[in-house]
Amino acid sequence: MSWFNYYGLIIMLIIMVPNVIYAATHKNAEGGKFNNRAVIIAEQAGRYGCFALMIFNIPYTYFNFWFNYALTIYLAVNGALCAPADEVSGDVYIGGGESYAMQIIAAAAHAVQSEFPKIKFHLFSGDSATVSERLDKGLIDFGIFIEPFDLSRYEYIRLPLYDTWGVLMRRDSPLAQKERITPQDLWDKPLIRSRQSMGKNKISDWFEKSTEELNVVATGNLLYNMSLLVEEGLGYAVTLDKLINTTGNSDLCFRPLYPELISHLDIAWKQYQVFPKCAEIFLKRLRENL
Repeated sequence: MSWFNYYGLIIMLIIMVPNVIYAATHKNAEGGKFNNRAVIIAEQAGRYGCFALMIFNIPYTYFNFWFNYALTIYLAVNGALCAPADEVSGDVYIGGGESYAMQIIAAAAHAVQSEFPKIKFHLFSGDSATVSERLDKGLIDFGIFIEPFDLSRYEYIRLPLYDTWGVLMRRDSPLAQKERITPQDLWDKPLIRSRQSMGKNKISDWFEKSTEELNVVATGNLLYNMSLLVEEGLGYAVTLDKLINTTGNSDLCFRPLYPELISHLDIAWKQYQVFPKCAEIFLKRLRENL
């Protein structure tokens, strides 16, 4: 094992090149104004001491490491710790129902993808029951849930936006002449409802009648398909605003409920979840955006 380190000498010479060039091109430059002699001596001793240890090996060591494989371990660990941030990669899986408030999730995803191009996002659309099932099975990292839904077994964050409930109908329907829709307006009308809105919850409370007492002619979990039924005149869809385009030449229109009915959204994940780095970055960025 040689006492002289040729590699260390080469590295030291490379380090000294900028200093030599500066000294050669600034011969008349004044010294610094810092005059603490003890600090200057300590700084010089540290500098030249490092240079000496780069060139001369301590006896019975290899590159100043106490065993042969220490250098390999040192380089591997430093390579991992110093890896550039844009090397973070992975897939983030998000499930949720259709909602205007999903724009918050989209904004966070865009911010993450701009900074970490190798992180990919995969969206799954479905009602809350289906999203919950996939979340429990570990098929998705996050679930977006629209009220009403029991989140007691999850960790979650409430999103600042909310959705407004109303009725999607044809423009030539009798109720289209009204600005707002009351429960009594719908008691005798054919209704198209999402599966999530069925059962005992605040939506059924708004109707002031049980689901069995209403004329529900169809159910669904994706509003686009439900809107096709509305367009064909099958009935009135009780749904959320800003999901179907009702502007321009559309045959459909949306009217909000009265009394007003809104639903908040939450992003949830399994308790004690250990996230991969990509999902951890997404959740951190989402928290920052809220």
